[in-house]
Amino acid sequence: MSIARVARKADDDSDEGSVHVDRVTRTVYLTGEIGPEMASKFRRLFAKLERGPRRIVVEINSQGGEQESGLAIMDTIRLSRNTVVTRAAGDAMSMAAIILASGDEREALPHSLVMIHEGHYKTKADYHQYRREVEETERSEVMTSGLLDKFSRKAPGHWAKRAERGNVYLTPTEALKENLIDRVLTRS
Repeated sequence: MSIARVARKADDDSDEGSVHVDRVTRTVYLTGEIGPEMASKFRRLFAKLERGPRRIVVEINSQGGEQESGLAIMDTIRLSRNTVVTRAAGDAMSMAAIILASGDEREALPHSLVMIHEGHYKTKADYHQYRREVEETERSEVMTSGLLDKFSRKAPGHWAKRAERGNVYLTPTEALKENLIDRVLTRS
């Protein structure tokens, strides 16, 4: 790899996380915090891989991030004509856990960690603005826990109830039992 190419690659990365693609293996790597730039870059790189009729792997190592950006990534995966494999390779927390669960085939490396939690309020505003934030957070929580219920084929409200008690940390084996993934990768 030339020095110019390395410098350009570093300039493309922002503080919010990074997206890289390996066109040979048809793998998109999502690393770090999920935000608008990551979602935009993911959609652009993913579209290039969609031109071929083969499966696409999305490898995730993220503590989560902005919900709207994560939903854009999830929608891109769900609307793909190709089979999309989502793989936890490290952390798949918060919004990254929903992206992991959204794949056609879902897998995790043996020492990955999946974490699910309730939504968080974003404001320190006056009473009326605070009430609007609470209502929006509750609406958002119903939507995201509903997505997890759907992807894991659980009864409505399963994940909302689990997250009420605090953060839910799952090993790959536990995520498999909860049907958030389909397999834990091991050496054959």
